[in-house]
Amino acid sequence: MSDITLLLDAISRGESRASEDLLPLIYDELRRLAAARMAGEAAGQTLQPTALVHEAWLRLVNEGGRIVILKFFGGLTNKEVARILGVTERSIERQWSYAKTCLLEMIQTDL
Repeated sequence: MSDITLLLDAISRGESRASEDLLPLIYDELRRLAAARMAGEAAGQTLQPTALVHEAWLRLVNEGGRIVILKFFGGLTNKEVARILGVTERSIERQWSYAKTCLLEMIQTDL
């Protein structure tokens, strides 16, 4: 198992330190995604990709975003996430849909 997979598993078990250990491993990818998203914004934008990554990460960690972490960063299927979290696959589908909507709102609000 990769370090990211092990940390995702620890996060799913509720180990609080694991999310802090995960960020350095995925930070560059998050920053690249933020920079790409912000490249299409109007000139004069004051928000920097680094700030966007930090804000989004804090919101994900503080608001729960376990499904987001497991699916997006871990590449797990709904079935795998459901098994890890001990819920139904349908529950994961509903929560994933909600999480995507929330994340989109966060990104659009910050830009």
